[in-house]
Parts: sequence; structure tokens; C-alpha cells
Amino acid sequence: MKFALLGSVFLFLHACVNQGLQSPAPVSAERTVEDISHWQFKGKLGIRATLADGQKLRESANLSWNQTDQHYALFLSGPFGQGATRIKGNPDRMSIQQGGQKHSARDAEQLLEQTLGFPLPINALPYWVKGLPLPGTEFNTQTETQLEASNPPGNAIPTGIDNQGSAIAVGQRPQQLQQAGWTINYARYQDVQHLRLPGKITLSRDQVRLTLIIKQWTLQ
Repeated sequence: MKFALLGSVFLFLHACVNQGLQSPAPVSAERTVEDISHWQFKGKLGIRATLADGQKLRESANLSWNQTDQHYALFLSGPFGQGATRIKGNPDRMSIQQGGQKHSARDAEQLLEQTLGFPLPINALPYWVKGLPLPGTEFNTQTETQLEASNPPGNAIPTGIDNQGSAIAVGQRPQQLQQAGWTINYARYQDVQHLRLPGKITLSRDQVRLTLIIKQWTLQ
């Protein structure tokens, strides 16, 4: 009887210890494009534009982009034969260094157009290059799924105001995005660490056409 009682106590304690040592349920390591806040890519930027004075601009530059949260750093080599151009900033302020001269301003896009000679939507690009709309701004979008469904001409493109940068359903990649006066077309995607990120993007507005070819993504 005594041995039976001790055995029962031992089995009870053993069960308690094993239960207490059980590993917690694994947490999903999957992440979405919306989760990426630290990234960089290398590629090429092409510019085709008709300027206000009628001059036609046809140029290209190698581009390296580093993004950490809302802080960006761009390095362009070879635009307009002027050597290197460095752009650093955040939504509050931006600086550009080109040809030995450095300028800074709060209105980043106005300064870029004055310095580069063409508009560059620097505030929206950190979202657009990932295939996401700029948060808090109206947009139209057409996803790959909608294209595959072969919607008849005249069907309305979904619209909305995106407050989180994630209004497009997870797993769907936009084929076209219209926002802030720009039309962004995504011609190609590539697989990067189990995520689908753009490989070729074309941005158009009025007489300006920018083509961004991304050769290498690095995610952190």
C-alpha cells in the first residue's frame, strides 16, 4: 500500500513537471510586405520627360536605395552626366547633394524637381516600390487577381482611402496603382525571402515617365 501510494505521487509529480516544461506553441514567423520597414535595393532609374520649356529629357542612372523606417538614403550615379547625387531625408525634411553643392528643404518634392529637373515623388515611393499605396491618401488599384478574372471594360477599379498601407488584400499584388496624380504600373515581380516584391515599375504623370528596374532586394 505504501509503495503504491508513493508510486502514485511520483507519477503525479512527473506529469506536473512534464506539463510545466512543455514548449510554447510556435509563433508564426511569416511576415507580409506591410511588415517590412528596413530594406534596400539596387537598380536603375530611367527618365523620359518633356519639360516645361519643351526640352525632351532621356536619361538614366544607377540607383541604390536604403530605407530605415521613415528615413531614406538614395545614391544615384550618372544622372545627366553630373556624377553622383545623394538624397537623404524623412517626411519632415530632405537634403540633396549634387555636383559639390548641397541643398535642403522641408518640401522635398519641390526641391528635387528644381535640382534634378523632373518630379520624383519621394514621399510616396517608399510605399510604391513595395507595391503598396501611400497611407491616408485616395487611390485606385487593380490587382493581378482582378486582371486574371478578365473584368469587362468599363468596370470600376476599386477605390478607397488607405490608412494602414494594407488595404490591398494580403497575397494580392497590384498590377496598377493610381494615386497622387501618378499612375504606377507593375510589370514584373520577384520572389524575395518568400515575399513577392516589384522588379520593374513604371510611374507616369503628364509628360513624365519614370522606369525603375530593381535588380536586387535586401530585407532586414
